[in-house]
Amino acid sequence: DAQAAHSLVGGVAQDTGYLFFGPGTQDEDAVAGHRSVVGECQNRDRGVAPSVGGASVKAVSSQAAFGAVMLDLARGQTAFADRLLTMAPDVTTTTSLAGFVNKRGVYTTGESEPDNFKAARAPGVQSINNFQKSAAGQHIELGIAENNLLLLMAAAGLSAELFGHRLFPIGTLYDPFVCRALDSLIYGAYMQSRFMLVGTPSGLSLAPEGGAHQSIGTPLIGASVPNLLTYEPAFADEVKATMHAGFDYMQADDGG
Repeated sequence: DAQAAHSLVGGVAQDTGYLFFGPGTQDEDAVAGHRSVVGECQNRDRGVAPSVGGASVKAVSSQAAFGAVMLDLARGQTAFADRLLTMAPDVTTTTSLAGFVNKRGVYTTGESEPDNFKAARAPGVQSINNFQKSAAGQHIELGIAENNLLLLMAAAGLSAELFGHRLFPIGTLYDPFVCRALDSLIYGAYMQSRFMLVGTPSGLSLAPEGGAHQSIGTPLIGASVPNLLTYEPAFADEVKATMHAGFDYMQADDGG
């Protein structure tokens, strides 16, 4: 219910940054201090994206709620926000990641470049996005290659174990196309990689685009993969609560 969903959101103050490093990493000394701050937190109204959620006059889709949470995180000046790494297989805008990318930019290994559409300056070419590319960017744009998406997420989700610094990979794709990446998803979970995969739109919401865009069995896939937690939020506020739980789980000793 709504009360339970809200109670999940308030466990950690935003300025703690959700940053956690396991034993054996070069940041191990920060763990005890982080846990004590979390334990002493009394402000139950703060947490992931505190400005997002609550009563709304208009109906709010779960995808719009996801985008609002990501945008609020992108605006925050926290160590946690700096460790977020988003990625999408050619669906950045249509899965509501555009707000985050506008704020945090697209990653590139080369020299900084302006947004392609902005740089074109061609007649009739317009875009409300500003996907600036630089080495400081926090989004990786893929083509229509869902298997590559999950390979990348699985690799990025092992950053703490491999390099001593945790990243928080968040990947989006159309829910019915999870099947295209199933092999990499299973092996990523088998390796206990830490990532968050968001399937949106889902269900019958893309029915006008044809049968291939309707997802019915995806929750069964998530429920059957070991080391993977699956959520199916029905309300906008549940999305924020689910993401909060997911970020906690990505840092737990037995998480994934």
